[in-house]
Amino acid sequence: MHAIKSLLVVTGIVLAIGLSLIEYLNFTGYCYAEARYLNDDELTRIAIADALKHVPDTVGIVHYSSVEDVLAKNPDCCAVHRQHRGLFEDLLPGTWVRAFGWYIAAIEVAYRYRETPSLNYLDSFTLVNACGRIGERLGSYSSSPRKSQ
Repeated sequence: MHAIKSLLVVTGIVLAIGLSLIEYLNFTGYCYAEARYLNDDELTRIAIADALKHVPDTVGIVHYSSVEDVLAKNPDCCAVHRQHRGLFEDLLPGTWVRAFGWYIAAIEVAYRYRETPSLNYLDSFTLVNACGRIGERLGSYSSSPRKSQ
């Protein structure tokens, strides 16, 4: 009888440790499909590549040849927001959603979009999951580049 109780206690401890590890990985943005974390640079490049897919082929729009072209011509264009409080609190999922593994980061990309003198920058906010899949993209226009924070 004592051996069964000990086995149950050990099994419970192992399960608790395993569940804690899984929850920690969920909360910190671990990509299970790739068995790694995507870094800020990778998430930024994914968001820029997605933004470039949505640029219309019309006169007056600045066209970029690649993600590297956007980064070269728009220094300090981007920021990765992993915090779920503050500016993106209403856009990002809550604690319970993250507990079940749906980690989302908000990638801010602000780059010169139009050749006009005003409202020529597109500030886009792309929601990306832990494995780099695009969820939602929001954007607005401004007359100046993103201010570094």
